[in-house]
Amino acid sequence: MHKPALVVAAAGGATFLAGLVMPTLAAALERRLAAPAPAAPLTDLGARPSIEVVVPAYLEASTVGECVRTLHEALKGYEGPSSVTVVASDPGTAAAAREAGADEVVETGRTGKPAAANLGAARSTADVLVFTDANCVVGPADWPQRVVDDLRRAHLVSANKQERGRGEGAFWRYEQRAKEQLVAGGGSISVVGEFIATRRTDFLPAPAGAILDDLWLAVEYLLRDRVVLVDPELHTLEDSAGNREQWGRRLRIMRGLLEEMVPRVPELVTRPAGRMFVAHKLYRATVGAAGFWVGAAAASVVAPPVTLVALPAAVAAGAAYAGRLAPDATLPAPVAALGMQAVPPAALWTTLVRRLRPRPAPATTGWEKIAR
Repeated sequence: MHKPALVVAAAGGATFLAGLVMPTLAAALERRLAAPAPAAPLTDLGARPSIEVVVPAYLEASTVGECVRTLHEALKGYEGPSSVTVVASDPGTAAAAREAGADEVVETGRTGKPAAANLGAARSTADVLVFTDANCVVGPADWPQRVVDDLRRAHLVSANKQERGRGEGAFWRYEQRAKEQLVAGGGSISVVGEFIATRRTDFLPAPAGAILDDLWLAVEYLLRDRVVLVDPELHTLEDSAGNREQWGRRLRIMRGLLEEMVPRVPELVTRPAGRMFVAHKLYRATVGAAGFWVGAAAASVVAPPVTLVALPAAVAAGAAYAGRLAPDATLPAPVAALGMQAVPPAALWTTLVRRLRPRPAPATTGWEKIAR
C-alpha cells in the first residue's frame, strides 16, 4: 500500500464529495449571516397582465406543434390576455408552428437562441414575457397564474428541470433539492433555459454569442439588484436526449460556466445568491472536478491490482456517457453519475484548444443541433 497515494486519494475524494453538501452549507451560512440583499423596486403589473410566450425553435418540426397546443391549453385557464409566438429558425419548424395555431410565427435564419429570444422580446408588447423550449412541457397546469403571482415579488422567475429516462433522475432531484435550500438561504440564480419569465420592461437582451444566455440574464439581474426566483412548484419535463446529444449539451453548459461565469466570481461573491451559486455550481465544475480526477488517479496506485481499475473505470464511464461506446444505450445511474465527471476536463480542454488554435467563425451561430 502506498501511503502518500492513499492520502491524496482520500483528499481528492473528500474534495469531490464536499461539492454535494456545499449548497446546504452555503445556504446555512447565508441564513446565519442574514445579510439583507438589496432589491430594486418592482413595477406594478396590474390585476391581469398580458402574457406572451416566446418559443425560440430550430429543427423542432416534430415537437413544436405539441408545445404550442400545450401552451394554449394552459393559457386558457388564465384570465388575462395571452399569446404564443414561435421564432423559428428553419422553414419546417415554422410550418409546424403555424399548423398548430401559434398566434405569431416569426421566421428567421439561424442566428442562435439568444438572438431569437431577443427578437421575440423586441417585437412584443405584452406585460410579461415567458421563454420556453419547443421540446418540453411546463407544469403545473396553472403555471401562468403562478408566474404572475411570483412576478409580484421578483423580477425574474425560473423553474426546475426534469427529464425522462437516461439514468439522470437522481441528479435532477438533487438539483431541485439544492435549489430549494438556496432559495431558503437567500436566493438562487441557478435558472434553467427551458423556462424564464420576466416583465418585458425588465428584459435585457443577451449578447448574441452568449453560451449560457439564461444564466447571463440571471447574473445581470442579480448585479442590478433585481430579484431572481426559482419557484419549486414550477417545472419543465422533456425526454432525455441520446448520449451524444446529452454530452454535447453538458459540454456546452460546462464551457459556459468556465468561460463566462468563472471570470465573474469577484462580482458574484458580492451578493448572497451569487456566493451560493459559486458554492453550488462553480465549485463542482472546478475544484470538485479536480478532486475527483486526482483522487481517481491516486486510488489506482493505492493497492494494486484491486484499485488499479479506478482511473480506467472513470475514463470508460466518461466515454460511455459521451456516446463513444454505445450511442443509443440507456446508461445505468452509477455509470451516468461517473460519466458526468468527464465533462469538466473535456470542457476545459475544448476551451484551451479554441483559445490556442482559433478557427474562423462558423457559418451559423449556436451548437450542433440534432433535428427533432
